[in-house]
Amino acid sequence: MRIALITPDRIYHPFVAMMIEGLRVRGDEFFGSDPGNGLKPEEVLDYEPGWLTAAESADAVLVFFGKEGSLAAGEPRSRAPKYHLVEALDELGGEIPFAYLDYSEMTATGHPMPGQIEAMRLDPAQRRGTPWCNQWALDNCAYYFKRECFEEDRARGIEPIAFGMLAEYEVPIPKQGKDWDLFCCFGHTATGLRKEIVAECQRLRGVHRGRKVVIKDRLSLREYRECLARSKIVVDAWGHGDHCYRLWEAVGAQACVLYQRYQVLTGPEWFVEGEEIVGYSTVKEFRLKAESLLELPQETMAIGRRGFRKAKAHHTGRARVEYVFKTMGVE
Repeated sequence: MRIALITPDRIYHPFVAMMIEGLRVRGDEFFGSDPGNGLKPEEVLDYEPGWLTAAESADAVLVFFGKEGSLAAGEPRSRAPKYHLVEALDELGGEIPFAYLDYSEMTATGHPMPGQIEAMRLDPAQRRGTPWCNQWALDNCAYYFKRECFEEDRARGIEPIAFGMLAEYEVPIPKQGKDWDLFCCFGHTATGLRKEIVAECQRLRGVHRGRKVVIKDRLSLREYRECLARSKIVVDAWGHGDHCYRLWEAVGAQACVLYQRYQVLTGPEWFVEGEEIVGYSTVKEFRLKAESLLELPQETMAIGRRGFRKAKAHHTGRARVEYVFKTMGVE
């Protein structure tokens, strides 16, 4: 199929890269409005009349959320994606379906409300800020997919879409095997149960001296991926959104993921708890699950292998693209 993309302005996000990877694996023809996220130079038509001309013959248009804000030091602020192209294309006529792919967190802008991050720790309901949905997208796109999608959002015609496993997340198990029993690593501890879980992992390290419990932070990407590959269990907890791509990086390393259960919807074919993933909702439940997994290393590794197979079958970029197209009726 021929797919037109309205892509973020210079900002990389794994969700966008995953969807582009999925289109590429499928063999679809596609072109974006702005560079980055795995697009090749020849796949970018940033000259607007050129994009519009090409989009007139597209089978569908995928419109990505884009966060406005600062880039690297000295660079200009990133702008919103070229959403006006949707209206310009619509004015040309035709029956091309539009889908908005919203991977924002905290609010529809991706920026927190004043005091929201602190409030979220005390009351998880505060994770759903205002505005929550992009009203422009609801008005202009026939289909709306949202990463942080609650049941009440579905009543508005919004469909859930989770992150997924990029090909680069698939890291081989090292020669020495998975010699770390549990790995905990967060870039910050301001959200979800992260602070409490780090403290609990420190306790586990003291109690289970015969097990290798590793706690780190702020690693380079290379070091981080090496740590994932060595680990039987990888701990995950909510970030600014429930969905974290740490879960998918850990699954790609064939680790058993011990994750903080989501409030939001996950979409189809989610992992079976206890067989392909292990969930917790409280610190007490985390403690019980972690203690059990540490005592059963072979079963723990089997959970990791089953989770990886599930992700390969149902949670790659290709699977996400096909879920979107099936919902849109453009398979």
